[in-house]
Amino acid sequence: MKVSHRLCIFLASISIPLIAQTPEQSPTPTKLIQRDPGNSDNQITLDVVVTDKSGKPQAGLQQQNFTLLDNKSAQKILSFQAVEEPSTKSASPLEVVLFIDIVNTEVQTVSNERLQLAKYLHQNNGKLTYPTSIVVATNTGMRNLGEPTLDGNALADAVGKNEDAFGLRTMHRAAGGQGMNERYTVSLRNLYSFATFEARKPGRKMVIWLSPGWPLLASTGAQMYSEGKDQLFSTLVLVSTAIQQARMTLYSIDPEGAGGSGLRSRFSYESYLKGIANAKDVMPPNLSLPVLVTHSGGRVLTTGNDIGSQIKDCISDTKAFYVLTFKAIPTERSNDYHALELKVDKPGLTVRTDAGYYAQPDQSSKPPEKKKE
Repeated sequence: MKVSHRLCIFLASISIPLIAQTPEQSPTPTKLIQRDPGNSDNQITLDVVVTDKSGKPQAGLQQQNFTLLDNKSAQKILSFQAVEEPSTKSASPLEVVLFIDIVNTEVQTVSNERLQLAKYLHQNNGKLTYPTSIVVATNTGMRNLGEPTLDGNALADAVGKNEDAFGLRTMHRAAGGQGMNERYTVSLRNLYSFATFEARKPGRKMVIWLSPGWPLLASTGAQMYSEGKDQLFSTLVLVSTAIQQARMTLYSIDPEGAGGSGLRSRFSYESYLKGIANAKDVMPPNLSLPVLVTHSGGRVLTTGNDIGSQIKDCISDTKAFYVLTFKAIPTERSNDYHALELKVDKPGLTVRTDAGYYAQPDQSSKPPEKKKE
């Protein structure tokens, strides 16, 4: 069986288990294609980070400093909030999630991750700036190591006591083409499941994904038939929309690069950053981790040898950010891609936020279909 055929089968059979709060709690499967990615009020929230040339977040901007373009058409900003540390009482909730991907990470690297995470969590007498949780992703689902907390010492203890959560592994890199397809699909399933879980909570979520990323399957896209492309595009719409609706900003840290063992060649994800408007243009790398991270407004970190410092670097983005809302442009087409561009009227600044969204028809305004006699 060709690789492209196997990928189509895996994508068509994706199921979404909810996060397991305890090892005993069994997951509830749901067909990926059954979720409606539409937004009932068509209002979209953007979490925005503005940085200077050195990468330092910039505070003090006002609504009039921003211009929002939706498919190059200026849109009205409905609400605006500037969030500056430490005014957390008046700010919308913010949660940090440390997401540990052991599906795509070597055993030795996971062991090093645990040590470095414990060291980071014990810093500052275990006092964390924001409520933080740890999620471990395996090929059988995910395990949450506890509720979000400001107690880093408690989280470090959870990492030490839940050794079994880090050892659940039945897929390995040496499993060949089929193993790569499985890891690709399981990784997207975990991401989608986690995003739908987080969408139940209010506020912004900074999700720091510790992973070298899942297989790219770059050569597979050219071999895929239209049915496989349609399924891949549907998956892209669902995953992207779930991330956006959960108000998740993704950051990725490559633990292999950080640990000094990431000697493999780096894939140029910049080649796949263009928004995908239809199935014929989609490729498996369009759903790669660094592309999804960039599209969410986050950052991709692949170098360095200190995971704790890299986590701090990600969290520094919360020192100043902005929350704004706007109304999606009405559409009559399903999965209608809209590219977003947010500009500031001050030179030398860079804006990071969601790259776009997939609009859906307003079902409530359509008359009910007549039943056939």
